Amino acid sequence: MFNFEYNNRLQIKANNFLLGLLIVIAAGGYSTRITAAVCTANNKTQIVTFGDISVDSNKTPYKKTIDGNRVYVKCDYKGGHQIYVKSIEGATRESSTSKFYVTSPTNVKFKLSLTPDGLKADDLAVNNSRGIGRGKGFSSKFYLQIGNDVKSGIVKKIIITMARRASNGEFTGEELYSYIIPEFNITTRSCEITTPVVNVPMGAVLKSHFKNIGDTAGGRSFEINVQCKGSPNANITWEPGKTGTNGVINADATSSATGIGIQILDDKSNPVKFGEQQDLGTINSSKILSYTAKYYQTSNTVTAGSVNATATFTVDYK
Repeated sequence: MFNFEYNNRLQIKANNFLLGLLIVIAAGGYSTRITAAVCTANNKTQIVTFGDISVDSNKTPYKKTIDGNRVYVKCDYKGGHQIYVKSIEGATRESSTSKFYVTSPTNVKFKLSLTPDGLKADDLAVNNSRGIGRGKGFSSKFYLQIGNDVKSGIVKKIIITMARRASNGEFTGEELYSYIIPEFNITTRSCEITTPVVNVPMGAVLKSHFKNIGDTAGGRSFEINVQCKGSPNANITWEPGKTGTNGVINADATSSATGIGIQILDDKSNPVKFGEQQDLGTINSSKILSYTAKYYQTSNTVTAGSVNATATFTVDYK
């Protein structure tokens, strides 16, 4: 009884020793297989610069296409190797049916399109793939899109990691190369005219006020209110309804008076210059533009009646 137990313990120890030896050998062989790269890329890091972007939120969608450099991937032996998107850091997928990824909180969208040599382009999301064969070059394009929900801010660095998928469909995790999009700024800007139509009642004046060309009478103040976001630089341009000079709008066809027009003066009492941009400077939030309209004698002969005139102004910003 004693000898049997002793031999049994010896046998168990021997089995444990052999098992341990087998584990060491198996582990060594597994480690060697993992570290050997099957496919390699000629450029491990692709820097794709979007650059700072200023967007007019009233003129969206804003779209931009950025080309990436060509990357060549070579494999050790021929097989059904594929390249796939392993991960995209710094953005989340818009939806399961979209290939666009969205940054937060700026709401900037982008997608990656990959074109193997001799084949058509295809948009890729995480886990989407293209074939490699034994070796192939890949050209990339990035499509950036900004909608009216864009917000000013910093888009943090985005990293897109490309890896190899085995011929049996296994996601090997073998990383080939990465696209890195450095952080960039998004600035939104917009301006709105809160007084798009300004009616200026001129009132009545006596004909006796007008004796010579250039005489003025009356005077009505009016304002144009401009609201802006993003502190854009703005300017205003006046265009007369009918040809005018010296800030004078000629009376239109509905007028019964003759020899009289309407002169527009700026806040410094200078006649506006039609067709020329007037710099409004940087508008941080809102700006009120003050003007005065006066009757203006345009010819030697004046007849009494009504005077109607129309002018158009345009506010541009950038």
